[in-house]
Amino acid sequence: MACRLLVSALTLPAGVAAAQQAAPPPDLQERATKAQEALQAGRLDEAIPLLESLARDLPAETSIHLNLGMALTLSGQAGKAIAPLQRAVTGDPDLLPANLFLGLAYVESGAPDKAVAPLEKVLTLDRDNPYARQALAQAFGLLEQPDRAAEQYEALRRANPNDPQLLAAAGRAYEDVARAAFAALQELDPDSPHVWLLVADVLTVQERYPQAFELLRRAEEALPGFPGIHESVARVYAASGHDEWAAAERQKAETSRPDCAKLPVACAYLEGNYAEALRRTRGATSAAALYWRARAANELAAQAFAALDTLPPSVERHLVRADIYRSQGEALPAAEELRKALALSPGDRRIERDLAGALFAARKTDEALPLLKKLLEASPNDAELAVGYGEMLVQTQQMDEAVPVLTRALDARPDLLPGHSALGRALLAKGDAAAAVPHLEKALPTDGDGSLHYQLAQAYQRTGQPERAKAMLAKYRELQQAAQPPADASADTEGTPASSIRPPAP
Repeated sequence: MACRLLVSALTLPAGVAAAQQAAPPPDLQERATKAQEALQAGRLDEAIPLLESLARDLPAETSIHLNLGMALTLSGQAGKAIAPLQRAVTGDPDLLPANLFLGLAYVESGAPDKAVAPLEKVLTLDRDNPYARQALAQAFGLLEQPDRAAEQYEALRRANPNDPQLLAAAGRAYEDVARAAFAALQELDPDSPHVWLLVADVLTVQERYPQAFELLRRAEEALPGFPGIHESVARVYAASGHDEWAAAERQKAETSRPDCAKLPVACAYLEGNYAEALRRTRGATSAAALYWRARAANELAAQAFAALDTLPPSVERHLVRADIYRSQGEALPAAEELRKALALSPGDRRIERDLAGALFAARKTDEALPLLKKLLEASPNDAELAVGYGEMLVQTQQMDEAVPVLTRALDARPDLLPGHSALGRALLAKGDAAAAVPHLEKALPTDGDGSLHYQLAQAYQRTGQPERAKAMLAKYRELQQAAQPPADASADTEGTPASSIRPPAP
């Protein structure tokens, strides 16, 4: 957000100027003029102390508190910005910039619950304000209200239909709605027919058609006449090459349409009105409503992501697609999108850095390492970059090269725990267990699967500390067990006698 949004001219009230004629303090008007010039030039570090001094001398002047709060927010000091912005809102409750920046400051300082009211106030004053909608969407996301976040992103999309960031944000919000609905459904009954139906959808996407078919048939027996099952079975038939069976199942679907007066949500979904299905199921607690809510949200997410592919090629579009692939754990497609972005913006170090990470995640270390080495040569004081490079060297067993790189990085930034993890492992591999111990100990908070605890147990054992080694091994086993993925409903269909696709019943 640019400094041009600073709207209040810093001129002293006439009464103040007259009152100061008898005993003039430091020149208030001169300070106000200098502050205004600094703000307009974007020199926030110069403007802020001037504004702070003016706020002390003129505590009732709303414009000064407003400009101070905005300058603090724009300089990354959101927490400090809240007090002056609150004073500005108190002085003028309908002051749009004060409410906007107060909402932004609350979001950025980790208080999204307090951000909602001032941001909604902005939208009552200016319903098309994109900054308020964007911040409100972020607040709702942080408050785990993804449906309300999606509403804000949809409003932004209507004004900016070709913005890939908004498409992706809306898609992710709808995915969050679907996950929340599925979690609520599992909490009701993890082995319910409605859960089977949703798992069958996932299995169909994964091309595991026999397992999907079996779950659908089980659900049909448990929920006779439930809307939408015939359509789902038809999709499995068509995808697995049984077109005649698919046609028969679609015919059944046509002759068994639900009564829309009794089942309006099912009708809305089956008619493709997914937004209406979502609206009708807000606050839903029944299994059927949660099922339709999850399906509608998934469809809306798919539509948002599909819309990305209709946009003309651009750096932003490829970066958004790469981010989506990364979030799905698909490193190689993410790398390909980043390559396309880099082709449109050659030499962009941010993209090159992301590409190196994606290539490494895709196990393309022969491409990732030279790219990261080049970036580090261009920015030798970037400790985070050095830690990433050092981690790659460790994972490719280049310990002699990794140790000096990581040591220099940690000398500059001892707070980088992933660097301690990589250096500890490298030193242990080189046989220097004593030097490895303090680094592995510092890195333990980053250990999600127990592997660092195992490495530290080895280091303790080699340095003559068997009791500490024993304790580390016990913790390692505990973390390993916790890291095991839970069995999902689809696992129950593997290897069952009826796990083949059968023709439709007459």
